[in-house]
Amino acid sequence: MKKIGISTDCMCDLPADYLAANGVDVMQFYIHTATGRFCNESEITSENILEYFEAGNVLLRTNVPEPGECKAYFEKILTRYDTVIHITTSDKVGLSHPNAKAALGLMGENAKRVALVNSGSVSTGLGHMVLLAVTLRDSGKSVAEIIGACDAMRSRISSSFIVPNADYLHRMGYASEWVKGLCSLFKIHPILCTKKGKLTVKAFRVGNYEKAVISYIRSEFKHSKTIDKKHLFITHAGCSTKILARVKAEVDLLCRFDNVTVTKASAVISSCCGPETVGVLFVYQ
Repeated sequence: MKKIGISTDCMCDLPADYLAANGVDVMQFYIHTATGRFCNESEITSENILEYFEAGNVLLRTNVPEPGECKAYFEKILTRYDTVIHITTSDKVGLSHPNAKAALGLMGENAKRVALVNSGSVSTGLGHMVLLAVTLRDSGKSVAEIIGACDAMRSRISSSFIVPNADYLHRMGYASEWVKGLCSLFKIHPILCTKKGKLTVKAFRVGNYEKAVISYIRSEFKHSKTIDKKHLFITHAGCSTKILARVKAEVDLLCRFDNVTVTKASAVISSCCGPETVGVLFVYQ
């Protein structure tokens, strides 16, 4: 049987032990600060990002690998596999997918051995698709069957987060100064989601943040009968144990999943949303 490799972006936010145990390769992104460029996880973590901003620093941007770097990454993996399926962050959220696609144009015949899949999602929404690909690979499915199943899943992934304020969104260019000030003044908490591949503001909650988080959780599970109960990710950036416990307890009341995994957001995700951000990411049937 031909060997199939599964690869994805660091924005999948899947636990490192899962990635290692299941042979999933990860393309790392970069964080640029006033002191230099750092590779996600190996050189900078989400905790480092939050500490950096709390110290009063404001200069920060994220970058995906350039096409040439993507080419080198793919060629290295291809020494171990016949074909690699690389599942990317949504092509409408950054340059991960476009740069990977451009890399294939530099690879000659080897390009035929790399299949790109656009998840249409971010964070553990992307992670759900990786889980599916790994399961199908391990059950002996072909490359075409895995890609077809991933494509079918794309529109069923629900990726959303609630953030305490718009401060970090403003720093990263996702919110205006006016929106940032409005959210701070009236204690407005934006809820972000991916819709048709784009990261957008879905709704707002006002007032006490812990109560706003519970309200967000309840709204996400209003239609729990249509949710696939196999797996739920609770993904957070510097969230307190108190809020995480409340979220887990509320989820247990509203929708019983076979598996619930709490994961930390990557440095790339954390730089955009800030501390106390939390999201529930699942798949509809």
